[in-house]
Amino acid sequence: MPDLNLGDGYTQIAYNPDDVESVRLVIDYYKKKFRQEAKEMDLDEYFGTASPGGMEYLNELAAKGYEGRMHEEQLEEIQERIRDKEYLPISINVESLLLREEKDAYLFRIPRGRLGEDLSSAIRIKKSDCILLDEGQTVITCLKRDGELWGYALDQRKNINEKEKVKLDITKLEKAFAPVGDDRVKMIGKLKPEYAAIFPSFHEGQEIQKKSSVPDLVPEKTVEKVLSFEKMKERYQSPEYIPVTFDMETQMVAESPNLYIANLPKEQQESKDFVRCICLDKETTSLSDDGKRLLAYLKRSDMSEITELDPNGKELRKYVKKNEEIATECLKHQRGRWNIDSPSLEKRLLQKSVSIPKNKKL
Repeated sequence: MPDLNLGDGYTQIAYNPDDVESVRLVIDYYKKKFRQEAKEMDLDEYFGTASPGGMEYLNELAAKGYEGRMHEEQLEEIQERIRDKEYLPISINVESLLLREEKDAYLFRIPRGRLGEDLSSAIRIKKSDCILLDEGQTVITCLKRDGELWGYALDQRKNINEKEKVKLDITKLEKAFAPVGDDRVKMIGKLKPEYAAIFPSFHEGQEIQKKSSVPDLVPEKTVEKVLSFEKMKERYQSPEYIPVTFDMETQMVAESPNLYIANLPKEQQESKDFVRCICLDKETTSLSDDGKRLLAYLKRSDMSEITELDPNGKELRKYVKKNEEIATECLKHQRGRWNIDSPSLEKRLLQKSVSIPKNKKL
């Protein structure tokens, strides 16, 4: 047992009461080698041996042991459910979908994904039912397919109305959230409970950090954001890149740590039985402050791969298309939505900028 009074020369050993006779025989056999006679004690006497910091030490050990066992059970459950056909494994991006974090749960906005309809609702995921991947940016959980799922309605400003519960459709959730790929399933199966970073914290928002006079270091992610912003400025000022805006609610299909997958607008003559998707490298995109719009910069001289999916997310075909044509389609769609009587956006988009010296006339 933990020594609650280090340095006093005593060691405490716990044993099963059923083995008391065997323990006494062993003590009697070795008693000549003991400096002092061994004696039996109950738990109260054991706690009474504690030095001033002894009980705190014991409580800390107990908490760690409980947390370790809890992590073990939590991971085992996720690993079993992710292979169970009765459960739907989903991947949730924290940065774009997290509405609120509570002590024991996350509240996520349900994206439109491949649905093409605004559910205007949120889902509550218990922290004990999920794990974290990608340095805490992705939540993996499993939803029971035949169970009742309830969420919360969102108002026009995307605020959670906890008084208005809504019943969620598992088939719609399957299309809304990103699936968990086979590679991820295999990787999750190999995880160990010792990997503490994969488990959510149950103390979020419950502890107030003590103020310190020592200035904080600039976080690594802040530095990365500054460098990324500088790259975006270069692209914005360069005529080699075309800016294209995507609506996060209506056009975003899925997201990974490095990519956004967005659906492209359809022409009127195109069938509604498929969705055209484009992969966007996050390094070439910028998310608006309110999280509603994604600005991507497509290189004029390049081409992008387009994937066509059926309503169930099954891949139909892949092909490449010129970025200039993709940008033109997107701007046509936006112009149709805005209904603004403006000069040809296509011409403005495709014309290259010309710099004119200040003291020169054309």
